[in-house]
Amino acid sequence: MTRSSPPQSSCSPRERRWCSAARRWGELGDLRPTRFSGDSLIAFAYLVIPGSLLAYTAFVWLLRNAPIGTVATYAYVNPVVAVVVGALLLGERITPSALAGGALILSSVALVVGASASRAR
Repeated sequence: MTRSSPPQSSCSPRERRWCSAARRWGELGDLRPTRFSGDSLIAFAYLVIPGSLLAYTAFVWLLRNAPIGTVATYAYVNPVVAVVVGALLLGERITPSALAGGALILSSVALVVGASASRAR
């Protein structure tokens, strides 16, 4: 399969390195927005709106209102939430190893949050 030559774009000197890499590997030349499926656009919108904007807003709120040790645990809980959302919204199967991993993550986070709360007293 041959790739069509990518469209020339006007990159600033600062962006030139990234534009050159994108052209070399063909990402810009292969991008066809007219071929995006409705499902992929909905998934992208979900990632941008609740997955980024709302999550970041909640994270900033936590930074202002909770101990930093508690806030740091969000990174561990996010994959568990993603698995649960995938199961609820998309009917994805949760395997026994995913359940065990989720339980391990949540119990570890509970230990960290509990230790942080006891030190605060």
